[in-house]
Amino acid sequence: MRIVLSAGKLASCVKEVVMSGRKLFIVSLVIGLLIVGCSQPGQSVEPVPTYETFGDPYKRIDIAADLYLREVQNGAYVITQDTEFAANSLLVEMADSTLVLVDTPYTIDATRELHGWIIEQYGDRKLIEINTGFHDDNLAGNSYLISRGVTVFGADLTADLLKEHNSPNAPPTNLYPIDEGLELTFGSEIVRVYYPGPTHTLDNVVVYFPDRHLLFGGCMVSGWGGIGSTDDADLDAWPVSLKSLEQFDADLAIPGHGDNFNPENIAETIEALENLE
Repeated sequence: MRIVLSAGKLASCVKEVVMSGRKLFIVSLVIGLLIVGCSQPGQSVEPVPTYETFGDPYKRIDIAADLYLREVQNGAYVITQDTEFAANSLLVEMADSTLVLVDTPYTIDATRELHGWIIEQYGDRKLIEINTGFHDDNLAGNSYLISRGVTVFGADLTADLLKEHNSPNAPPTNLYPIDEGLELTFGSEIVRVYYPGPTHTLDNVVVYFPDRHLLFGGCMVSGWGGIGSTDDADLDAWPVSLKSLEQFDADLAIPGHGDNFNPENIAETIEALENLE
């Protein structure tokens, strides 16, 4: 079917379209002004960060003879002190530019070297630290960081165990009830500290970065196939506690020791524990 309009009718239709377009433009303009008007004066909208998870082999940065970093995501580094039993820490840059360090290297000297690299790389940024347990590979560098004004978060049980074991290491400066966990906010991002129950030690916790799908499992998660020291472990509770980590949607699960960062290392640790003789 073919429709033919007279010149007058066509002109009328064009006028209606133009008027409708003006109305639509005016409505859009008003909505835009209302949105802008609801903003606080001088307030800028924080961009939503995007993160890329890199593949192995990761970019390696050597800091000292026995200390190096691997960049696992943009702004996220696994720190390894390569001693007799190499141990991992984690450094993450947050949306508001704060730097979050999860655990220190084994020694004060290595922690000083790491802090020097952080200053060189990022300048005078706010830095906070989270301890995931009371062992040396979690917090031996606390005293140095505290002397540099770094706030250190840790569980109340971690402080109790340090005292119980007459440890020379400094306790965290900011304690939280371990059963309640901890949530910290950095701009548009949060960090969750979660206690699944007794594992490698009675006080080991995990740290989860949900925007990055990045989990620091620490010493309760093995990245090398073995279990390591069980002197302070609850071997019956450990595999049960690990199963609660399934709640985290992690692309990476950083172990306290080892190079396997695949989240499947959680299930592999459970299997190793269940087969432990």
